[in-house]
This record gives sequence, structure tokens and C-alpha cells, in this order.
Amino acid sequence: MQSVAPLVTYLFVVAISILDGFAAPVSYAIVPRYATDLGKANSALSMSGEAVQLVGWGLGGLLFAIIGLLPTTFIILILYIISSFLMLFLPNAEVEVLESETNLEILLKGWKLVARDSRLRLFVSANLLEIFSNTIWVSSIILVFVTELLNKTESYWGYSNTAYSIGIIISGLIAFRLSEKFLAAKWESILFPLVAMAIVTLTILYFPNAQMFLLFSALVGMLSQLKEVPESVFLQETVEENNLVNVYSVLEVISTLAFSVFVLLMSYITESFGISISFWLSAICLMIEAILIYIRRDYFK
Repeated sequence: MQSVAPLVTYLFVVAISILDGFAAPVSYAIVPRYATDLGKANSALSMSGEAVQLVGWGLGGLLFAIIGLLPTTFIILILYIISSFLMLFLPNAEVEVLESETNLEILLKGWKLVARDSRLRLFVSANLLEIFSNTIWVSSIILVFVTELLNKTESYWGYSNTAYSIGIIISGLIAFRLSEKFLAAKWESILFPLVAMAIVTLTILYFPNAQMFLLFSALVGMLSQLKEVPESVFLQETVEENNLVNVYSVLEVISTLAFSVFVLLMSYITESFGISISFWLSAICLMIEAILIYIRRDYFK
């Protein structure tokens, strides 16, 4: 049995997180530089990413069980290298560099853009509400629902995650096929999935059924993806290309910190007041987000 010192494991986890912190904003920001149809491009990226993750979870566990930790880690390293190498084949994009900007100004640029632009502030507010709502799907919360209300084992949570991912892939195909229609009605394409997600969330709570839970998990995945495409396009059209990476970096920082805090908060709420309160809070946050989108629907025109 192969083992690795906990400190080494933590160092690797931190290093991977730091590198992902660099990669994620850049990955989103380069889309407008290479794609003319932002709706199809964002749908394809999200769909392919989710499909790879879905396959990777199962394949990674299988490899670990068959060949062990170190060989599996080595395979992962090779895949990272291949991925980085393939990025070299992207055509060079022109980037405007302001030599007068100091490092501090570059660091704060995204924060200033978000603070000044009411559309970006709306995006951040809506994103925070959704992050809090989505914390019910974290293992520490949803496991309570699975074990106490559905009377199933922890493995059923894994089935739920798989169903959720399949829902995202299916909706990615739908959004790719109908991207023009979704983008022609941006605020409606965001509003209606939010309302539907709130209804589904409460339906899961008050009609607990193991089979229906998997179906609803897939439905939530579909709805979340359907609204994500117009949201991504809205952000990419709102911010100038040269500033996108700065704004995405800010959003990544805010989202990561908020998720960490909200998971702790929702876990405390679930433990103190029960899973029903957590589901209700999730649905309420989704409805508040929907109301915000409706009030500011002129931003999406």
C-alpha cells in the first residue's frame, strides 16, 4: 500500500489550487478572442469540461484501485503536460499593454472595474446568492438529506452528482443548438431557470423519493447550465476584452472565499435548525436572485 506524508499531500493540493487560480480566469477570458459565436463557444466549453470531469471521476478511481497512487499521479502529470503543450497551438492574440500601469494598479484594476460598473455589481450580487444556494449540494449538507430523508447510504450522493453532471451535459447540447434564441432573450433565459430551480429545490424537500431525487438532480444541473451560458456571454460582452482577465480574477477570488464561508454557515444552519431550513434558504436565495435579474433586466438588452 503506497502512502504519502500528509504535509506533502497538502503542499500538492495548495500548489494545484494556486495554479488553477491562474488558469481559470484566463480560460474564461480568452473565449471572446477566439470565438465569434459566444453562446456556442461557452456551451461547448462547459459541456466538454463537465463530460471530461464525469469520465475522469470514474476513471481516476478505477486507475487508483488498479495501479495505485503514484502511477495514477504520474498519469495525471502527463495529462497536464499534454494539455499545456496543446495550448501552444492557439494563435497569438493581440493584447494591449499599458506600460504606465504599475503592478499595484494592475492588481487592483479588476476590483475598480467591478466597483464602478453597476452591471458587474449586479453580476457579483447574483453570483453570491447562487453560491449560497448551491451549498446545499455540498457533501456535508446533502448527505444529511440522503441519509435522513431518503434513508439511503452515502453512495447515493455519488449517484446524485453523476445525475447532476449528466444534466449539465444535456443542457449544454441544448444551449449549443439553441444559443441564438437564448441570447436573444438573455434575462428571460436567466430568470426562468432560477425560478424553476427554486421550485425543484422545494419539491425535492417535500416529496422525498430516491428515484425522483436523481431525476431532480439532473434537472437542477440542466437548469443551472441553461442560465450559465447567457450569464457568461453577458459578462464577456459587458467587459472589454483586455480587462476580462482582471474581472474574472476578481470573480474567482470572491467566489472561492464566499463558497468557503457559505459552506461553513450552511453546515451550521443544517446542524442547528435542520435540513428543511437549509433547503428553504436555498430556494429563497434563488428567488431573490430572480427578482434582482427582473428588476435590472434592462442591463441585459
